[in-house]
Amino acid sequence: MKLLLVFVLLHVSQHALGEQTVLADGGRDVLLPFQFSGAVDKDSIVEWSRDDLNPKIVHVLRDGADVPGAQNPRYSGRTALRSDALTSGDLSLTLSPAQPCDSGTYTCTVRKNGAIQDQTMLKLEVRVPDAGLTAGEIAGIVVGVLLAFISGFIIGFILRPRLSNK
Repeated sequence: MKLLLVFVLLHVSQHALGEQTVLADGGRDVLLPFQFSGAVDKDSIVEWSRDDLNPKIVHVLRDGADVPGAQNPRYSGRTALRSDALTSGDLSLTLSPAQPCDSGTYTCTVRKNGAIQDQTMLKLEVRVPDAGLTAGEIAGIVVGVLLAFISGFIIGFILRPRLSNK
């Protein structure tokens, strides 16, 4: 019994120690990966959560179905598990679109009959899209300025002397 308890604690600790960081660009979908190696059936509960939220539930799968009413309103309509999550064990969470306020530590917990079967933690960092100009926008501005300069030159130095001589 003690050996089993040590194994379970070690297994959960390894996940916590090896916390993975996922980088995402704001405004795009992001995948929080988790591959469960055990058997997931309809009696299992899959819960994605963030401890810094109230309510802390980001997404929950219970009795083989999503339970949107249990999740934090911030994530309403923005989360999804794969349709074959139970059969494939791929419990990765898709968050769409990622927002800067989504940055934080996410925990995915798999429970069966109240006991934790597996758990992993991921840190999500959502970057704010760069508001700087693209190369194409800069090129457009440069061309516009050059055209304005050339037009002013033509009007000021070529057409103006001709019109004033008449």
